Amino acid sequence: PNPVEIAAYSASVGSFTPSLAWTDGGTDPTAFDIYKKGIRIGDIKQAVNRALRQMRYVTIVPLTLIPDGDCDASGVTSWGTAVNSTATKVTAAANLYRGQRAIFVDNSAANGYLPSATIDVTYDEPSYYLQARVRADVGTAKLVAYDATGSAEIKSETWDDQGWGTLSFQFSLSSDCDQLVIRLQGVEITADTYWDDVILLRVG
Repeated sequence: PNPVEIAAYSASVGSFTPSLAWTDGGTDPTAFDIYKKGIRIGDIKQAVNRALRQMRYVTIVPLTLIPDGDCDASGVTSWGTAVNSTATKVTAAANLYRGQRAIFVDNSAANGYLPSATIDVTYDEPSYYLQARVRADVGTAKLVAYDATGSAEIKSETWDDQGWGTLSFQFSLSSDCDQLVIRLQGVEITADTYWDDVILLRVG
């Protein structure tokens, strides 16, 4: 066969022993090739690309105006500073709705929350849609659309089930609202809540 496999290599003398004997000369010599430098890197890349073209999979990435709204970043640095709570990312399967991570908000006082980064808004686009996946392990979870300009809650919705559910609502901005914040909040002092896929979109 061509190529003939190498059965052994003696490093001390630098000799190969083929798995089959090669004939030497004669009318029907054994053909063989010597691969001095192995397979070219270009050949490896082509093989990998051919394999990848045969693979098919579906990925779901939510569209959202909130930085790290899919909650899959490794930390919470894209969010604001937690108030009366500690916010961390978790990876345990039971506490994930989708993807690799979810946000865990552990209250240290009533109505503790993790705010989103501040989102600049304009009144010529006043209507927004907000949705989040949530699990209230302890207590009650509250999703809040908050007017950071006027320091006022615009609208909210609560969830008190230990299983995953969806909070969603549509809301409108006041004419003087320039900045919007989304709060992932726990109502009670003991509230422990998990959040995933926090989606904010302009209506239309």
